[in-house]
Amino acid sequence: MDWFAGGSRLRRANMGASRKLHLETLENRSLLASLASNIEPALPPTVGIAGATFVSKQAPLRQAAAALLTDDRFEPNDSRSAAWNLGTISATTTYSGLVMADSHDWYRFYLPATGTVDDSVVLNFLNAQGDLDLRLYNAYGTRLRTSATINNGERISLSGLARGTYYIDAYGYLGAQNPNYSLTINRRMPLVDDAYEENDTRLAARDLGTLTDVKLISNLVMADSSDWYSFTMNGAGTSADYVAMSFLHSQGDLDLALYNSAGTRLRLSESATNAERISLSGLAAGTYYVRVYGYLGATNPSYSLEIDPAAATATPPPPPPSGDSAFDIQFVFSGLSTSQRAYFEQAAAKWESVIVGDLPAASYFGQTVDDILIEASAVYIDGISGILGQAGPDRVRSGSLLPYHGVMEFDSADVADMIADGTFLGVILHEMGHVLGIGTIWENKGLLVGAGTTNPRFIGSQAVAAYNSIFGTSATGVPVENTGGAGTRDSHWRESVFRTELMTGWVGPGSDMPLSRVTVGSLADLGYTVNIAAADPFVPPSSLLSVSTTASSGSTSASVRMDDRVFADWMPAARQRRQERWQSGLGRSDLASELELQGRRRFEAAVDELFADELFSARS
Repeated sequence: MDWFAGGSRLRRANMGASRKLHLETLENRSLLASLASNIEPALPPTVGIAGATFVSKQAPLRQAAAALLTDDRFEPNDSRSAAWNLGTISATTTYSGLVMADSHDWYRFYLPATGTVDDSVVLNFLNAQGDLDLRLYNAYGTRLRTSATINNGERISLSGLARGTYYIDAYGYLGAQNPNYSLTINRRMPLVDDAYEENDTRLAARDLGTLTDVKLISNLVMADSSDWYSFTMNGAGTSADYVAMSFLHSQGDLDLALYNSAGTRLRLSESATNAERISLSGLAAGTYYVRVYGYLGATNPSYSLEIDPAAATATPPPPPPSGDSAFDIQFVFSGLSTSQRAYFEQAAAKWESVIVGDLPAASYFGQTVDDILIEASAVYIDGISGILGQAGPDRVRSGSLLPYHGVMEFDSADVADMIADGTFLGVILHEMGHVLGIGTIWENKGLLVGAGTTNPRFIGSQAVAAYNSIFGTSATGVPVENTGGAGTRDSHWRESVFRTELMTGWVGPGSDMPLSRVTVGSLADLGYTVNIAAADPFVPPSSLLSVSTTASSGSTSASVRMDDRVFADWMPAARQRRQERWQSGLGRSDLASELELQGRRRFEAAVDELFADELFSARS
């Protein structure tokens, strides 16, 4: 029996009331011995033997003429000296179809490495067919551990046992027989440690240096007792600063602790989830130590460590001089490295080449905004995969309804993957488009008709003119997405028509997402002054030329779409609204070959109800 099994973590073994040492009187022992003839009785262990598991048992009923059982292929193995040699056990191995037809079945095996909490010897059988018990001996014949319950199986842990030869004794309680049982020796393959070893103690901690940006280390391995790391931060910790770890709990339960430079433990994160997180809020500048360790010695083949340190507060850049006619996108960055910030600046430069007219200045909590201020950050959201980020505007100008402030957050655990697969810049461009108002203020500007139907359309004149020019139609509206949930439909160009265009609700296929003249024209329809020549070349698939806006797609691309989620407002709780989130998942394909080529893809979607009516009542 696994003392620590169960849905929630148990910190202590709970010896149930039903488990007690059963000692027969001398008279009962003699009687039972006579009933069992010459069969060795199952004696209880000497008090103090580690690993003994016992419950109260009743003597099995004996028939006057017991049915004869045919013994298994490992016989004769009725004594330790005749134990069947199973050889070296390097991986989990099961022996089935075994028969307990006599007093004992003995087996011998070699353990090639020290046993872990995942290593064990297990008997499986039906207790109703005969109660079997289990003992483990070392090479010298010393009994080490025993399992004697009334369950349909027995289990002995190999945790902590040194490499060497061991003997298994499977036997029937008071001579019980059993026509069918199996023996399993569970072994986890030895893990190969990572490049940051040796770092098993605080004195041997791997020094990550002075951190001024987010540090993410992936593909780490917990193959021993602890992994230690040290880092220095040069600012006071805030609620946005943290140490976090992501892993699969099913592969091994890991925990996280934080120590100061004197070796005093400051904070601890212990849960039964796929992640642990410790806030650095309130901690002074200085050197700290991180300890990653397995709960009860658990190992794990893969985990990632992320540190978002406190840094000295930087003075925000001054607003541009008055009279600057260019459209300006300003940022307040948090948790993003210099190289990661470059993607945002590149995306902003693209939009600033598209929108060229200045907007009236606005004020955001006393800060002058010209023309839009975006708070861009990489924060811990839910670890690797899952939610990749969230974005949206939260302030609009009175009258024009053009946004002057918005927020973009990305899960710091996923940024590296998006950079690696080439989608990070495209995702930033897309989300920045929503902050600017694409898909988020269409309906409030009276430019969306047919919302919620099979044929929603954007009716801004400049976008429609660009659409008709590109597709060779004379439509009265641009096809808007008519599939998906509230986070996809009515707020993107229709995927079945535009395919790879930047502002569809799907990413891919591929990482090339052109910003077409239709999107530039839609910004003009919203009220921006635009440069149509800044659009990217966009040629729709030939099969989609002259498509009618009355057509309705019955399928989606092989790219993958997110579910819609609701989360707390950036503003006070009274102004709650929907924000955009995107998440990994498995999509549907309208072509079998496309599904085979594209497979599993990341997706994202904007929410058509990005903010409630309260947002518009909070105009500057």
